[in-house]
Amino acid sequence: MFGLFLFLIFVQQSQIVRGIESDTLEMVFALFRHGHRANEVLAVYPKDPHKNFDYAPYGWGQLTNEGKMREYDLGKILHERYGHFVGMYTPDVVEPLSTNVNRTKMSLELVLAGLFPPEAPLIWNQELNWQPIPYNYLTDTDNRMGIPTKCAKRSHLIAEYEQSAEGQRDLRPYKKWFDYINKNTGLHVNGLTDLYLLYFCLSVEEEWDLTLPDWVKPVYPELLKEAAIDQYLLWARTPEITKLGGFNLKTIVDAAKQKIEGTLNPLERKVMLFSAHEINVAGMLNSLKTFYRHVPPYGACIMFELHKIDDQYGFKLFYETHNGQPPSELTIPGCNHFCPIDQFIELLQDHIPENYDMCENESYTSIGFLG
Repeated sequence: MFGLFLFLIFVQQSQIVRGIESDTLEMVFALFRHGHRANEVLAVYPKDPHKNFDYAPYGWGQLTNEGKMREYDLGKILHERYGHFVGMYTPDVVEPLSTNVNRTKMSLELVLAGLFPPEAPLIWNQELNWQPIPYNYLTDTDNRMGIPTKCAKRSHLIAEYEQSAEGQRDLRPYKKWFDYINKNTGLHVNGLTDLYLLYFCLSVEEEWDLTLPDWVKPVYPELLKEAAIDQYLLWARTPEITKLGGFNLKTIVDAAKQKIEGTLNPLERKVMLFSAHEINVAGMLNSLKTFYRHVPPYGACIMFELHKIDDQYGFKLFYETHNGQPPSELTIPGCNHFCPIDQFIELLQDHIPENYDMCENESYTSIGFLG
């Protein structure tokens, strides 16, 4: 009897460590940012003293060794949390999707490596604890990931808002710095997007231990970081703008409903992975009404857990930010942490597009690069 008691305590503690109720879990969705990277060639400014730095041996915009480790560690976090649920890798159990960018593709491979270490009979090489897992990437006309900059209609609405009285008020704290920044960078700053791009340019250079020029001290990091955060908020300033940013949320809700209805193909699928950028993570937090002022760090991951509790399906949401603590709980305003799916959809109905054809993808406007 005492042995049984200890066993039950062990099982309970194991579930606490994993942080989930495995007996009620039905499906997992994870949206994450890529790992640490080199700078984008399009991000440097005309007077950038490091514009000819080549970021060898990685190359412009590519994942670094630190970034590779962050994503592999994220995969191990997901394995520790969900490995007993998803079980051994098979093609039916996981759908991995990436944006069409090298660093997100590589990040997805690394997360898969951490999530699915090979198990017998799939151990094919005793010298390499890894197995190849296929994935797909989304083209510019595929809205399932909801890249904020690839919806022409949304870009038009954002531009309209920026010129409105409300948009100009949002810009007021930064406008007084435009001339100063233009003089020192050679840029022609006229909005939050320009400040957003400059913030990421400087932050990557700082990560690479490149010496930043003295002129940045009044504006970096505080002012430009706040501008980057306000850029995320700009992408959700009106209900229509926010709805047009909710395609990834629609993808998850649609798949969850199919899982519940028994129409998901294949029905054996247990996890969907979305390898993307900080704008996707911030955009999803906006869609969920859970965004708080921050720049999603490398490897930031939003986890949707579909549970069936007392014959009721619903979501539990978690946010991993690699701060040394377990993932934090996200709670939809107006709902409990376990949010029944019908209530979830009702509360967020204004943030979920009716269909995937609401954008005019053939003429989208790009901001130059993705963070």
